[in-house]
Amino acid sequence: MDTYKQLWQAAHQSICTLEFINDRGIRINNLVGFKVGNALITDVKFYEISAETNVRITFFKKNGYAVNKQVEIPYLSFFQRLNKDVKPNVHPLVVFNLDFTEFANIPSLKLASDFDYTPGTPVAVIGNNSNAEGLQMSPGVITSSCVKKYGHVYLQSNTVVNLESFGAPLINAETNEVLGFVNMDGLNKNYDYEYISDLTKQNIDTLNTLNFNDPESYLDTKETFIAIQNQVKYLAKMIMKYSDHGKVNLLSSKYISEFFEEVEIQEEINFVKQDQTVSL
Repeated sequence: MDTYKQLWQAAHQSICTLEFINDRGIRINNLVGFKVGNALITDVKFYEISAETNVRITFFKKNGYAVNKQVEIPYLSFFQRLNKDVKPNVHPLVVFNLDFTEFANIPSLKLASDFDYTPGTPVAVIGNNSNAEGLQMSPGVITSSCVKKYGHVYLQSNTVVNLESFGAPLINAETNEVLGFVNMDGLNKNYDYEYISDLTKQNIDTLNTLNFNDPESYLDTKETFIAIQNQVKYLAKMIMKYSDHGKVNLLSSKYISEFFEEVEIQEEINFVKQDQTVSL
C-alpha cells in the first residue's frame, strides 16, 4: 500500500480536472488532464464539447479535493492554446500550451520510455471523482494489451474508471511514469451509450414525422412518447456517466511520446530551412 501512497504523492499535483460550464453556471462536462513539460495532455473528447462554455482548470492539494491552483477561461480562448501540430482524427490526444502564470510551479509527469508492458505490473489511474469535487485514485494491475480502433495499442487494466475521467493518466506504481491514458475509444460501454442515444434520437425523429387525421386527439399521445424517449436517453446518460468501469482499455503513452518527437523533428526541420534561407 505504501507504493500507491508514494505514487499519489508523486503524481497528484500534476493532474487536473477540466470542468466545462455553461452560461447558467451549470457544469455540463468533465475531462481530466495532466502536465508534461509545459503542455497539458487530455483526451480527444474535448472536440465534442460545446464551444459555448467556460473551461475551469483545477489542480489539487494532497487530500485530492482542496484547490491548489485554478484558472477559468472561455472555451474558445482555451482552444487557441491547442498545439498547432495536433491534427483531429489523426492524433489520439489533445495537447495544450499550459504557460499560465498560475501554473508555473506545477510539476510535470514523466512519460515511460519502455512500451513493452508486462501483465501484473501494478498501476493506478488518477481521475475525476464523479461523486464529488476533486481527484480519486483507482489502483489495479495491467492484465493484457490489445490493438483497437485505428490500429492504436491499448493497455488493458482492472482499474476502475468513470466516464468523467477521459484524459486521466495510467501511472506505473513502481516507477511513477505515465504508461497510458483514458481514451474515449477505449471504454467499451461508451459505445453502448452512443447506441442507445442514437436509437432514441431516431425514435424521436420518427415520432415527429407522424401525421394523424385528427391531430388534436393524438397530440398528447405523440408528446408522451417523445417525452418517454427523452427520458430513456437521459437515464442512459446518467447510468453511463456515474457508473464505474472495472475493465478498461487505456491508450498507450507511446502516442504522446511520438507526438512530442514529431513536433521536435518538425521544429528542427523548420529551423534548418530558415537557417538555409539566411545562409543564401
